[in-house]
Amino acid sequence: FYDNIVGRLRTAEQTQQLIEELRSGGLLEEVYWLCALSVNQHCSICGSFYGQPELDTVLGTAYPLCNCSAKKIVSGNSSEMNKFGDMMVHLKKEKADFR
Repeated sequence: FYDNIVGRLRTAEQTQQLIEELRSGGLLEEVYWLCALSVNQHCSICGSFYGQPELDTVLGTAYPLCNCSAKKIVSGNSSEMNKFGDMMVHLKKEKADFR
């Protein structure tokens, strides 16, 4: 989805063109939170509810589980999911004004 955007950030001229497009569309001031420490959350949640199934509030049925073959790593050193708190503590320690 964002591949076309990434390519437009490679040069100052392309970046400026993108900024102008966003400005003319009234989107330049939109704010989004992006996790620079991206993790593949799908591989940890796609095959199980880890408790009670979540229900579709309209249909009243459990959401279907994904049957992909992604390896599920939900804990331990190889997990991407259990490092967020540690990283936030580290960032705060390294940069006192980090919020």
